[in-house]
Amino acid sequence: MSNKGSRRPPLVADRRYPAAKKARKSTKTAKTATKSRATSSRSARRKTSRRSGRKLPWIFALPLALVRWVFRLGLKTALIGALIGGLLLAGAVAYYASSMPPLAAMVDGRAKGSVTLLDRYGDTFAWRGQQYAGLVTA
Repeated sequence: MSNKGSRRPPLVADRRYPAAKKARKSTKTAKTATKSRATSSRSARRKTSRRSGRKLPWIFALPLALVRWVFRLGLKTALIGALIGGLLLAGAVAYYASSMPPLAAMVDGRAKGSVTLLDRYGDTFAWRGQQYAGLVTA
């Protein structure tokens, strides 16, 4: 069946912080006690290194730094160019929208469509551009 002697030990989390010491009674106010705890936790955070692992040799790090610098420069240039292009496009749209004539001046008043086809005698035989439910204004 199963072997009772090969049982694994229970999985327990690592102890990250030291055990809490017994609190001594002091005459300090609660305000200074919380302040000292806050400063000690800040200093503990600063001591941790941001990056772990080995550094690259300079023969690899120098070209990578150059590529990174060029990429950042290109990305910043593209973002600024896109922002300026968007502003120019918005300005052009606003200019043309403000200089357009009213809608009634641009729309043909005929209900059958905007293009009328005439035969050789001048009689209408077809309309093109017909809007079945009326003029589409949206």
